[in-house]
Amino acid sequence: MATAVVFGASGFAGNELVRLLAFHPEVDGVVAVSREHAGKSVHALYPDSPPNLHVIYDTLTFEQANEADVVFLAIPGPDAKDAAVSLPNVRVIDLSPAHRFDDSFTYGLPEANRDAIKTAKKVANPGCYATACVLAALPLVSGSPSANGPVIHAATHPPAAIAFDCKSGYSGGGKNKQYDYVENVVPYGLNDHYQLPEISKFVKRPFTFAPHVVNAFRGLVATVHVMGLDGSFGTTELLAARFQDYYKNELMVTLTGPLASGDMTTAPNPYPAPTLKSAAFTNGAHIGGFSSDGQNTVLVCAIDNLLKGAASQAVQNMNLMMGWTETDGLLQ
Repeated sequence: MATAVVFGASGFAGNELVRLLAFHPEVDGVVAVSREHAGKSVHALYPDSPPNLHVIYDTLTFEQANEADVVFLAIPGPDAKDAAVSLPNVRVIDLSPAHRFDDSFTYGLPEANRDAIKTAKKVANPGCYATACVLAALPLVSGSPSANGPVIHAATHPPAAIAFDCKSGYSGGGKNKQYDYVENVVPYGLNDHYQLPEISKFVKRPFTFAPHVVNAFRGLVATVHVMGLDGSFGTTELLAARFQDYYKNELMVTLTGPLASGDMTTAPNPYPAPTLKSAAFTNGAHIGGFSSDGQNTVLVCAIDNLLKGAASQAVQNMNLMMGWTETDGLLQ
């Protein structure tokens, strides 16, 4: 059994972490740090929390957290930088962007970097947009499946270009709203979004990335347009089969619709696209909406930005780092 500390526990992602850790089968102690709300219960701030969640916000320091087994940093990047210096002797999972390109941290996308995460002491959790975009692109740009197994339907030539059109709930911006979201769709960071380098690291092809914030609290949908694929994905069925093969051993990636059960013939749309609402409150990624005419291809990846885009992915990384079952605490 292990003890966990969450800094930034009163934030949206931090709160999801506290909930997941409090009911995790291998975690027997959770310290939820929030100096602003110290002494209050989680229920005082989040009344919809599970009734059997009994956690009080604490004022633990970074130095004191070295006594824990694992520390989560759900705090702004500059604060996470300072925290990492004070946490030399403990496993650290940073949900901020501060260490995603720091060589002393391992990039924490399990479906792409599992073996390295297993032996890491410090892990940088990916961004929410990067998670959805990279998971949607990996089967198209990689010659290997995500887990051990034969490669089938792999492209002999990578795509000419990819366009990621993304819509996210406003909780991704934290508690300080920057825009008017009511009856609105807000494009932002079109050429300089801080998660662009994360996507580029894995996609390695020309791509565009257009993030938008919509009037919904949580969820993220990436509609992915792929140009210039070779004949390996010449039909929608071949495209879907590639994704099914690539992610067949991944419990935190689900292919939506009849494809998941192998029945592709009875539904009017055998490859329905996941939606913002269908992905909300789920711990994994959902991919579907497959369509290909041999040259131009479209698919959709949806996640909960606070879960697979933050908290549940952090727990997935913790499980790997601790040598536990990767899905512990995530399949309930």
